Amino acid sequence: MGTIGAMKSPILSCAISLTLLLGALHAVYAGSATWNLNPASNDWNTAANWTPATVPNMPADTATFGVSNKKSISTSAGFGLNGMVFNPGASAYTISTSDFIDISGTGIVNNSGVTQNIIAAIDTFGDFGDISFTNNATSGESVNYDVKGGPFSDFIGGEITFYDNSSAGSGDVFTTSGGLRSGASGSEVNFEDDSTAAGVTFICNSGAPGAAWGAIGFFGKSLTESTVVVNGATTPGGVSALFTCDASLPLLDVTIATNGGLGTEKEFGVASSYLYGPSAEGCTFTSNAIACSSRMAVPTAAMAVCWFYSIPRSSVGGSNSSATECSLSAHTTHRAPPSARSRATGS
Repeated sequence: MGTIGAMKSPILSCAISLTLLLGALHAVYAGSATWNLNPASNDWNTAANWTPATVPNMPADTATFGVSNKKSISTSAGFGLNGMVFNPGASAYTISTSDFIDISGTGIVNNSGVTQNIIAAIDTFGDFGDISFTNNATSGESVNYDVKGGPFSDFIGGEITFYDNSSAGSGDVFTTSGGLRSGASGSEVNFEDDSTAAGVTFICNSGAPGAAWGAIGFFGKSLTESTVVVNGATTPGGVSALFTCDASLPLLDVTIATNGGLGTEKEFGVASSYLYGPSAEGCTFTSNAIACSSRMAVPTAAMAVCWFYSIPRSSVGGSNSSATECSLSAHTTHRAPPSARSRATGS
């Protein structure tokens, strides 16, 4: 064997050994697993808390939950996942993350018979929970998603985003919040591409004075049989919440309630819902306050506006073919549309 060959031999041997070692480590630290009855800690990313002793943190992995004595779980690193399964009779869990979780397979299956809770949280370093559903993943049924707003100035709020053909399931509740202090960002839930939502409740909450709002933006395919609640600020000078809908298919049996509060004047009103899209059928739109003009310098307390753009106004009974059998309160307003995306992002 020549000198070069002699040098290559140990290098190749080391490479093979390293590959085998990495494969072994992957086998130990990644794979589908069930959360233990008596886990050592509440850390998702600790292998000893699962059976077998692997961490579900890869796109092919499924995390399964039954009965456990540790029901509050937090993540210490981001990961991808096929999905989560809550077995019949499983405990009611609260899973909190200030990392990313990309759910790209089946999604969440809740057979437990109780409500499960998932939090997109903010940690003390400013890291925020960023949960995404991709491909055909579903958010499950009877799951509460609490998306936290930034707690301090320059902190970013949590996010949940649906992409591709993913969907939000029946009985799920998504709650967004504004920033808690001046300069803090609010949280967001966004639907993109051909994502859908049916039988879902969305709650948009306000932010502190000088903070950003809690927002929900629906730019997906269809929103049906769902309820949206948009709340005004709870403190004087606070920033009210925002809901923007630009679904590609008609709204069907959706109730949208826009509630006033002690907020600050925005470009087109306080506690606002912006409705685009082709049409609406069987929907109820209410603004539980007085309507306001974008020209008002200082708003009166308890104002809210539901703005219609490409969806025309109609009276009860469907006098307009693009908004049939829809109930509209006296405080809805029809305006020339601004950019749908700018209303959701506050830009």
